Amino acid sequence: MSKKASGHLAALVTILIRGTIFIYTKVLLVDFEPVEILFFRFILGFLALLIVYPHRMRDLLLTCSIFLKRYPDIHLHII
Repeated sequence: MSKKASGHLAALVTILIRGTIFIYTKVLLVDFEPVEILFFRFILGFLALLIVYPHRMRDLLLTCSIFLKRYPDIHLHII
């Protein structure tokens, strides 16, 4: 597959995913809070990046764990 064709395919997949997200969000708002939907979207995005770029994400996780060990008083809060 040529670079141009693979670029068009990637754009088409992106358009389909982003277009359906709005529909699913409207349906999910019946049962979930907006913050919960955002949380699950971030988790799914993280998992997708972990599949596509496993080495970069592993380095990021290692950096985060070193940072949190160095500064144990930092707490993550959901507002």
